[in-house]
Amino acid sequence: MDGEATATSKRHKVTVLIGTYNHGGFIETAVDSALEQAPVPGDVQIVVVDDGSADDTRERLRRYGSAIDYVHQRNGGQASAWNLGLSRSDGEIIAFLDADDMWHREKLVRVVEEFDKSPDVGVVSHALTVINDRGIALAQVPDFSLRPDAATDRRPLGAYLRGRPPVLPPTSGIAVRAAVLARVTPLPEDFRGGSWGEGPDLYLAYVLAFYAREFAFIDEPLGLYRIHGPSLREGGVEHPEPAYLAARAKLYGQLCGEVARAGAEVGCDVAAITRKFQAIARESELQCHARSGRRLQALQLVWEHDDPEFDRRLITRLFRRASLTLDVLMPNALYSAWRSWYRASRLFRLVHRAQPIRD
Repeated sequence: MDGEATATSKRHKVTVLIGTYNHGGFIETAVDSALEQAPVPGDVQIVVVDDGSADDTRERLRRYGSAIDYVHQRNGGQASAWNLGLSRSDGEIIAFLDADDMWHREKLVRVVEEFDKSPDVGVVSHALTVINDRGIALAQVPDFSLRPDAATDRRPLGAYLRGRPPVLPPTSGIAVRAAVLARVTPLPEDFRGGSWGEGPDLYLAYVLAFYAREFAFIDEPLGLYRIHGPSLREGGVEHPEPAYLAARAKLYGQLCGEVARAGAEVGCDVAAITRKFQAIARESELQCHARSGRRLQALQLVWEHDDPEFDRRLITRLFRRASLTLDVLMPNALYSAWRSWYRASRLFRLVHRAQPIRD
């Protein structure tokens, strides 16, 4: 099954791209969910890139034979694996699937229907049900509680240029038209994912808005997003280590450059986006200080906080700084419990949902 990619003309409607690293216990469930999809117009190609797994992933995948295109590489991170997989892909649509997640049977049919409605649709995403390692449903992602407008915004670039980034689900809920994806690849391989920091799904979320005319979101869970061990949660790991936070701060700094290049290419002013990413990088930096016991340095960064998404009203600025202060001073578990309570409270809705959007 290994081998060099060969040049082929486009002949598949969809390419399913699965990157995997030491997920032998889950990989068959993911692949089976891709193989068992309801038929779509045109063929489906399944590309599985093994990013240097040291477990039994290769042995588990042998039984699929030619039903999948399997390739193994030395460990290089998720973006590296996706780049290799994309070089072997010939679908008109690229649908990403994490090796520890799975799709419902109608997922590809629903996604293809959205793409076929208009050639302007460049990205289709959908909700996912979050499950734990015992298969118990925990929540639904993406979370639009801070940005309810984002769920129906088919042209998110306008809000993005005001410092309000697009809201996309994790990897397994994203599909991109190949012609659009070609404008943002190869993916920067610093986006390794896992314990090394943010993955390439974050990069795609923040650059595709410059090149895709329309985004479509299906507000229905079409798959399962699995949380287990050190898995990434929506918005980051639950209790990130200082090394992860330092890597995250660096990657958001790198995103400023990536967005500046994209903005220059399409003629957009990205100053507000740069402020937003600098704010996120600073938040990661202050959390790194806090986790390392340098609370005074962390608190100093709290009061230097400047985020265009929260600066429209005094109350949201104060609440954001108060939240960051609690993150610095409270134990991780206690802060997580407080944040969960706050997100579900009426106070949260009063503070956040009436924010005006000014052009």
